[in-house]
Amino acid sequence: MNPALVRGLVLRWTLRHRLRAALGIAAVALGVAAYLASAAVARSVMLTGTAATSALAGGADLVVAADETGLPTALLGDVRGVPGVTAAAPLVTSWVRIASMPGRRAMVVGIDPLAETRMRRRAGGVDPSKNAAVADPVAFAMGGGAIVAMPLAEELGLAVGGVLHLQGAGGGRSFTVAGTFDIPGDAPRGNAGRVVLVSVGAARLLLARGDRVDRIDVTLDSGRDPGAAADAIRAALAPKAPPSLLVGPPGMADPSTGDVLGAVDVGLKLGAVVALLVGVFLIHHTVSIGVTERRREVGILRALGATRGQVLLVFCVEAVVLGLIGAALGIGLGWAVATTSLQGVASTISGTYFPSEPAPVEVSALLALSGLAVGAFVALVAAFVPARRAAGEAPNDAVRRGPEESVRGRLMPAPRAAAALVFAVATAFFVWGPDIRLRGYYAIFSLLVAFVASAPTMLVLGARAIAPLLRLVAGVPGELAAEELARRPARAALPAAALAFGLALVVETLGIVESLSKGTIEWMEENVAGDLFVSSGRTVLAGGGHTPLEASLAGTLRSVPGVETVVAVRTLRIPWNGTRVFILALDIPQFRRMTHLHVSGSDAAGAGGLRPRDAILADVETGAACLISENFSALHGTQIGDTIELPSSDGRIPLRVAGTFPDYSWPRGTVLMSRRVVEERMRDGLADQFSVMLAPGATFSDVAPRVEAAVGTGRELVVTSGPEFRAAARALLSDFFRLGYAQVAVSLSVAFLGVFNGLWIAVVLRRREIGLLRAAGATRGQVVGSIVMQAACLGAVGATFGLLGGIAVEWIALRRVLVADTGWYAQFVVPWGPLSIVVVLGVIASALAGIIPARAAVRTELRDALSYE
Repeated sequence: MNPALVRGLVLRWTLRHRLRAALGIAAVALGVAAYLASAAVARSVMLTGTAATSALAGGADLVVAADETGLPTALLGDVRGVPGVTAAAPLVTSWVRIASMPGRRAMVVGIDPLAETRMRRRAGGVDPSKNAAVADPVAFAMGGGAIVAMPLAEELGLAVGGVLHLQGAGGGRSFTVAGTFDIPGDAPRGNAGRVVLVSVGAARLLLARGDRVDRIDVTLDSGRDPGAAADAIRAALAPKAPPSLLVGPPGMADPSTGDVLGAVDVGLKLGAVVALLVGVFLIHHTVSIGVTERRREVGILRALGATRGQVLLVFCVEAVVLGLIGAALGIGLGWAVATTSLQGVASTISGTYFPSEPAPVEVSALLALSGLAVGAFVALVAAFVPARRAAGEAPNDAVRRGPEESVRGRLMPAPRAAAALVFAVATAFFVWGPDIRLRGYYAIFSLLVAFVASAPTMLVLGARAIAPLLRLVAGVPGELAAEELARRPARAALPAAALAFGLALVVETLGIVESLSKGTIEWMEENVAGDLFVSSGRTVLAGGGHTPLEASLAGTLRSVPGVETVVAVRTLRIPWNGTRVFILALDIPQFRRMTHLHVSGSDAAGAGGLRPRDAILADVETGAACLISENFSALHGTQIGDTIELPSSDGRIPLRVAGTFPDYSWPRGTVLMSRRVVEERMRDGLADQFSVMLAPGATFSDVAPRVEAAVGTGRELVVTSGPEFRAAARALLSDFFRLGYAQVAVSLSVAFLGVFNGLWIAVVLRRREIGLLRAAGATRGQVVGSIVMQAACLGAVGATFGLLGGIAVEWIALRRVLVADTGWYAQFVVPWGPLSIVVVLGVIASALAGIIPARAAVRTELRDALSYE
């Protein structure tokens, strides 16, 4: 590369326009920060879903498990009898709360000490038999002792001989710390680092497992093929094992995890791409105007012998360097955003979908390198077209023409027109064409690209249309602003388009939040019925952090004065049809008396008539039928009258679909059934929550203390009023959209930078014209007023265009993305009140962005302004 070209075209110009270069760097930094933060949150969510089932690998050769249904302990002998199996050890695992320490949880792992002595666990697993320091093995074997992972022991300040209080589904239990064990440095410290080992018998009592275990770890004879052994185990257990049986290597991924979290992952990454698109606006405009201002210099250098390739390379290298600097700053900013404000987003999503300790949000070295690459690539793409245009111009034309002429041209260049047309057609195809996977995401992306390509032209037309109005209402400043808009509206069209794009994201986010909130709240009022809710430790909304209670407590609660009806609620997520579905098991007779649930179902004869809700629920009460959510029906193609079979610990449970109901509990579908079926067939006598309806005249303040006195001993009850419970649900919903708000904030920041930078450049290019106006008698106030008016008008046009684009994106998101991913059909709501405020703020922000360059322009000495070329 020619050093003279670099000094002449890059270094000297950059030093002379430091602020403009800084704005371009800031645009890249914000875009890369949004990309890294979104990618880091997506990675945390996916890792948490996987870690929820494999937090403790244990160095076994194979693992036998049955998801949430569990395995009967009688199968342990069958596994040990399979040829090639050296030893098999049962394990019981679950997250429990650390009593009297809000928000603290531990993963209890129940092991059989005798069985563990026969295991030959490989190195690399979290193996307590090899790295545990046990001071009191007798206490551990008898069920009163616990071996605590070192990170958790240090966090809680526990030493050997100390006491650890845990709260599980079977009540509260205290364990003496009998020893500690360390974990390998490469283990998932957010999960394995919080393990508490107890005897399997103590774990089953603490977790109310009955005669079931969660998994069986297997070690094999030397040389035994794991695949063949897994097949042999499946064959041996087939007559007795539950349908959800899984046999495979430790840490095997549950295929349903990716299915449930796939939409979240794609949505987060799409948001990152959109944030980068906003940055492209500003980079392209900055480079384009910079190339324009150096056109004469380029012409001179070309006349002196510089080739087109050399000029193109210099401009591309300049863009890449600025992109790398901005990306480096964006890495630091993205790390700060990801590890602070967005940590809660990952915790909320992963905790709601999978009750596990969330994986930390981290910006890894590989992700940081990808941020550098993305920043450089985005800057190069944004700069390539104007750089090629400058390099391809004849030297004599470039030398003869100054920067003022450069802003004129066609209303919509052919490449941009072609891009707008192609992506508009693609949008229509994905919206109304065949139902292909991820078509909603493709439609949104295509629409946004079409928006990007067409926005400058649309804003030019809008600016020309609004120009005559300024002449009528604003005097001399309006005349000056109207003249500039009418003659050269394209000069500030790109930054105004950036504002329109940012506002479109705001409109889309606000609209989706409002639509989902409205639908969720209406569903909550119907389905989450009750004046009072009882749970243990935390509410059921707290991401699996609550502790199940004995369902038999419903009888005790019904005897409390002031209580009229009690419904025991049990929730499970079980494998079905290649994914996980949500089981909502209720005491149907009591539920019928207190629910306002809207149920749809045909008559028993199949004639198509509608049945009353109570008649449908009566079918469910028998245990032979169930209700499915509307999204279950849409996603799995299951209709009223069909029969579904759910896995249980002793075979499959056939249930006839008696009706459908609206539900927003789970993105893969919900099955509402009698809790009696879960208790009898799945051997689960627990309740996650009790919904209570009060007797007439009774109040929450009167009944809540009575409930705590009746059933609260040793259970750490949480008694919540209906309004409090619903308010917590709304807060949980807002947490889901925190990342969207963060991305919108970044987009608006980049958009504001675009407006500021574009107006600053426009003023620089008009410096000679402004000098002539001042020499002709225009006052400083008139010049400043004209520039601010021009900015406000562009802001108004950009805000209007952004409003229309945002509504279109919202419609696609609700009707194509949400329905395809979750089956949820939310009402399309446009929140005109908040949106009108956003539009006004956009206009005000544009006007404010015009003040600084306007004031700088009028301070320029007339001789300097008149000499500018």
